[in-house]
Amino acid sequence: MAFLEQVRLSHPLYFFRHGQTDWNAEKRCQGLTDIPVNATGENQARAYGRVLKGVLGPHLFNRKRLAFTFYSSPLSRASRTMALICHELGCADVSVEVDERLTEIDHGAWNGFTYDEIREKWPEDYASLQADKWATRRPEGESYEDRVEPLTRFLKELTGPAIVVGHGGTGRVLRAIIAGHPPSQVVHLPMSQDQFYAFDSGVETIHLCHEEG
Repeated sequence: MAFLEQVRLSHPLYFFRHGQTDWNAEKRCQGLTDIPVNATGENQARAYGRVLKGVLGPHLFNRKRLAFTFYSSPLSRASRTMALICHELGCADVSVEVDERLTEIDHGAWNGFTYDEIREKWPEDYASLQADKWATRRPEGESYEDRVEPLTRFLKELTGPAIVVGHGGTGRVLRAIIAGHPPSQVVHLPMSQDQFYAFDSGVETIHLCHEEG
């Protein structure tokens, strides 16, 4: 598999996967199903904000104005995570740009099922996915490959520092486009909900977060 087209950012970008949902905890495919964050997810989002505040320090503002633009997937688990991050940063009333291109990969008919259930119910489709996780579309859904073009456009349109909340699948693709990972690696990139990803001058830094309470 070839490398993805790499987008070289001119400004810092911080990417967060949304906080945990009940379906995450149950290891169910969510895709476009709008499942809210649970109590653990809310704590994770607050931890994101606390750590980010420490990382940015005075650089969050430029001449008393926010130096960053905030972007979120339209799904509520992402928008709630962003709201809690902003609260911890002390800018709860900030305007957040909702961008459809940040939404999760559509799992189609698999939404709501665990992978054990999928293997039993769709054995041929499951086998195809295991053989090629990058290009295989879920039944009535999407593949990782389908999200490259919209996410590449999103990154190219950025004009300044950005704080972004999205999802596990699209987060892998976004990280790969910025770092230039080959597709064979994209599907295995970790997307934990206790860390976030900073990109600055072409370098990716992972920041670990810990919940309180």
